[in-house]
Amino acid sequence: MTAEIVAMLDAVAADDPDFRYEIEVDPEGGFIPANITDENSPLVQAFQRGVRAVTGKEPEFFVQWAGATDGRFYRAAGIDTVGMGPSGENAHGANEAVFIDDLFTQGKIYAQTISELLKAR
Repeated sequence: MTAEIVAMLDAVAADDPDFRYEIEVDPEGGFIPANITDENSPLVQAFQRGVRAVTGKEPEFFVQWAGATDGRFYRAAGIDTVGMGPSGENAHGANEAVFIDDLFTQGKIYAQTISELLKAR
């Protein structure tokens, strides 16, 4: 990947004598490996109860998806994290779309999860 970027920058530099670039890579900093919140954490347990209360269904957990999340930064800082979003074939792809009803359901799940966390205190 880096070689491809350098090749593109070199092509720009060949066309523009005033164009300059410098690439700095810090192999030690900024990289946070993938990580996962323990399924027994209070947040995950509250989230599961929230999903059940709102939808009447068991939540489906998976760790692969298209897209990105800042959750790994929070988990690396010791903050439990659960990622949730609308699913379906229109998520994170061509002609991406979200159904309004799904957004309302998500909002209810977030609110119920917060309620479950507060009950546990």
